[in-house]
Amino acid sequence: MNAEGGTGAHKIFNLLKKRLNGSILHSLASVSSLLERKSEYVRAMNIIVLSKSDKLLYVQSLFNEDPNYFTLHINRSTDAVVISSELLKTDFSFFDQDWEELPNRCLEVY
Repeated sequence: MNAEGGTGAHKIFNLLKKRLNGSILHSLASVSSLLERKSEYVRAMNIIVLSKSDKLLYVQSLFNEDPNYFTLHINRSTDAVVISSELLKTDFSFFDQDWEELPNRCLEVY
């Protein structure tokens, strides 16, 4: 599949920008579906979008190999949501709970 950009991440970003039509959730699902249909192979695609207008965090995780590397993790406090590809130290009082793994092929809104 041909898309503008020097890296896979840049190409995905440009596709998403072209398809943003008011619904970030719909746009992420559309780009993911398009890439899986048109690409020979999608190694991984983790996308995080923060909406300035509705103050929501959209997270998409998709990978076909190396789950130890590509799995995203989430932690929440009363004031924040933190998404990380690595488990960060939680030995301070910012977090209300332990880290959770986000499932592969998820599209979540926080």
